[in-house]
Amino acid sequence: MPETEIAIGDSNARNPMLPIARFYAKEMRQVARKSVLRLSPHIKREICKACASPLVPGVSCSTRVKGHKKGRRVVTTCVYCGYQRRLIVDPHKELFVDKDIHGIIH
Repeated sequence: MPETEIAIGDSNARNPMLPIARFYAKEMRQVARKSVLRLSPHIKREICKACASPLVPGVSCSTRVKGHKKGRRVVTTCVYCGYQRRLIVDPHKELFVDKDIHGIIH
């Protein structure tokens, strides 16, 4: 059967590794929650919050920029479940994990 005939809802036929990727993404979240650790925001943005599938632009998600100059948002939509994640685009904002605090002694 050619890939063009596969239904959109049949995600396992398109990518046989998807169930394994979802399993390990869920495990990673559970281990972090149980050991009271925070996952890096970079990792959290690459995993769908609803179905735990890895978000790869153009393959498993679509990414769009919406809004005007003052209130721009990046909207990432999961192809498998349709969950949308909206992140505010602010060039002046820096994530805590990206800040250079190595020179400061606490």
